[in-house]
Amino acid sequence: NFTSIFDSQPTLAIGALALDATSNPPTIYVGTGEADNSGDSYYGLGVFVSSDLGNTWAQRTNAGAFLDVSFARIAIDTSKSPRKLFAAASIGSSSDRAGNSWLEGNMFDNGLWRSTDGANTWSHIPLPTQAGCPSFEGNCPADDVAIDPIFPANLYASIYQFGVVASNNGGDSWHTINFPGMANSSIGRASVAALGGTVYVALGASDGAEYLGFFKSTDQGNSWTAEQMPTATVGGIVFDGIISGNFSQADFDQALVIDP
Repeated sequence: NFTSIFDSQPTLAIGALALDATSNPPTIYVGTGEADNSGDSYYGLGVFVSSDLGNTWAQRTNAGAFLDVSFARIAIDTSKSPRKLFAAASIGSSSDRAGNSWLEGNMFDNGLWRSTDGANTWSHIPLPTQAGCPSFEGNCPADDVAIDPIFPANLYASIYQFGVVASNNGGDSWHTINFPGMANSSIGRASVAALGGTVYVALGASDGAEYLGFFKSTDQGNSWTAEQMPTATVGGIVFDGIISGNFSQADFDQALVIDP
């Protein structure tokens, strides 16, 4: 049985959903707007927070900066009180399957954002890899952000068309990750996941179609090894994500999570 808890809000387009299960009751964070690089998406109207299981919501627009953007992921550092949060913000657009499309958001609002007061206020994280994104005037969209819950000072984020960046000091400084045998310029969208010092990254190609590879680190992101791409056989055809003809849509069909 399901009960609707968000129908009365000013937007139903949701790109990120995060649950802080350490609070009682759990706090729900909703990043609105669809940051999935699809041709029929909608922009958002900020981050919404509920501390009573969705009975009431507080809309956080970050003084208007979050209006008309889209969110791909929200990550929570539950070791901090008030909670520290990171949000991956991407393109806010209005488009439909008839081919009508226009941008709603300010492209300079793309990228990584951090809140140190439980999502009340946010600051933009300046990353050298974000400026001058090849396809946009403004900052490159952020596709993903993950906090290692065992080592919360370690964060990993993917920046569209620039690769993956990491921080080992809670987001104060960042560095670009270099994967063996992989040029960062060839990376399109990427997904990240981390737990207990082990980090996984799925890399999509810059053409948005196939995947470049799947990588693993067991030393908090200092060194990386290439792992075998997951495969599936459907109707006698092997889909491995690497062949562009598989229509894997790496720009769109990406999700990576660790079962603890």
